[in-house]
Amino acid sequence: MIEIILLIVGAVYAIRYPKLQKLTTEDLPGVDAAKVFEWRSAELLANDWYLCVTWGTVLIKIALSFILSQAQLTNDEFVTVSFAGLVLWFGGLTVAAIYGSKAKRLRRALLALQDETRSRRSPQVARARNYPEPSLS
Repeated sequence: MIEIILLIVGAVYAIRYPKLQKLTTEDLPGVDAAKVFEWRSAELLANDWYLCVTWGTVLIKIALSFILSQAQLTNDEFVTVSFAGLVLWFGGLTVAAIYGSKAKRLRRALLALQDETRSRRSPQVARARNYPEPSLS
C-alpha cells in the first residue's frame, strides 16, 4: 500500500521537475543569479534523491519478491532481507529529506531577499507617484 502512495507522490515531484529545470533568474527578480542557481540545484538534487528512493524502492521490491519467492528462504533469512531493504529505504529518504531541508532554507532566504529588494524599491516608487498636483491658481 505504501508503494502506491509513494508512486503518486513521486509523480507530483516528477511533474514539478521540468518547471524547476526551466526556472531562470528572471522568474525571481531582484535576486542574485548565483543564489537562484544554488537553490535550484539543491531542489533538483532533493527531487532526484526522492524519486530514486521511492520509485527505485517499488522496482526493487517487485524484483525481490520474484527472486525471494523462488529462493525458498527460511523465515529468518526473509526477515533479514526485508529489514535490510527497510533500512536502505529509510536511509535514502533521510538523505532526500536533508537535501530538501537545505533547499527549503535557501528558498526562504531567496524570498526574504526578494521581499527586501521590493521594499527598498517601494518607497522610491511611492514618492515618484505621490507628487503634489500642480495648483491651478
